[in-house]
Amino acid sequence: MAILVFIFSHLIIIILIFIALEQRNSGCNYRLSKSMTFHGNIIFPEGAGGNHLRWLLFLDSRYQDPFNNYTSPDSKVKFILENVYTQNRTWNTWLQQEWFHRPMLDGQINISHDCKNWIKIADQRSLFITFENYELPLTHYYHINIGLNSSTPDQFRASIRQRQETIEHIQKQANSNFKFLQADCIFAPELDVDFYNQLVSTFGFDNVYEHAAQVHRAYALCRQRSVRDFCSYFDSKEFAYFRQQLLEITR
Repeated sequence: MAILVFIFSHLIIIILIFIALEQRNSGCNYRLSKSMTFHGNIIFPEGAGGNHLRWLLFLDSRYQDPFNNYTSPDSKVKFILENVYTQNRTWNTWLQQEWFHRPMLDGQINISHDCKNWIKIADQRSLFITFENYELPLTHYYHINIGLNSSTPDQFRASIRQRQETIEHIQKQANSNFKFLQADCIFAPELDVDFYNQLVSTFGFDNVYEHAAQVHRAYALCRQRSVRDFCSYFDSKEFAYFRQQLLEITR
């Protein structure tokens, strides 16, 4: 009997330790609890800053931190500045860092590049991001993912034209759940007031512009640094080394 008690007690300790370790692994263990609310979707083209829009919305109290560590705009801004838009975020780590933190944002507002299957979300509040100048997201996406997901810039432009036709078709449906927001200004150094107002009002969130402006400035600084790093990389010793190795193949 004593042996069974000993085994059982140690089994409980092991389980508790495992749970604690899982909770510490914040990069892959965010879960939407029953107390959290699904607010809708953001549909945007590649390179258009969809995750950044979610970080701006995350500042609202309705967009909960899964672990409930950050509950106020101040604490959320602090978390974003110290963990998301950091000095080591650059062109070849950009997507890696986005995917690391993405589970923290998923579930409450979901994101997608696919607007063809709009009928599946016809009963959900959804924001479709558009651009007047689609070279803006293309240029951003090119510098953080030069392979453009195994496509070419011209193929990207062709997909954008198809996307525009789909968006125009969706707009004709006059679905009250769907909103459309032009986002050229997302690449400006300062957060556009009208753009931000439309963003938060789409999801019924509060306007905390001063906090959102801090986050957007940090995002803009990361982009500027990332672009500089990308351009200077092609003058680096590392690039020169691999270029020489590749040239050897052609000889």
